[in-house]
Parts: sequence; C-alpha cells; structure tokens
Amino acid sequence: MTNPFDTYLANLERLAPLAELNEQTIRALTTPDKIIEKELEVTMDDGRTPTLPAYRVQWSNARRA
Repeated sequence: MTNPFDTYLANLERLAPLAELNEQTIRALTTPDKIIEKELEVTMDDGRTPTLPAYRVQWSNARRA
C-alpha cells in the first residue's frame, strides 16, 4: 500500500516546475505549521479500553476571506 503523503510529495515534486513554484512555496506545501500528538482511551464494544494514538496536522494557519 502506498503512503498518501509520499504520493503527494512525488506529485508536488513533479508538478512544481510546471506551476513555477518557488522554493518558499514548496517548503510551505511540504512542512506543516503544527503537529499535535495525543493518546486517546477508547471504550470498545467488548468493554476493553485500549489507548490509541491520535494526530492532527495543521498545514496553514492562514485564513482566506
């Protein structure tokens, strides 16, 4: 199975010259602004409560009007 992020990076590398993206833009598109990692305790149907990893990746804190 292919990692979706690796596919994204390969496509960006291939298409960046066609879109005439500069290095700053490429860096912004490949580096997240913030990564939050937590662990969540989840109660399963059978009563078990495993601890599962949870992630949130924020790519841009810029808002468009």
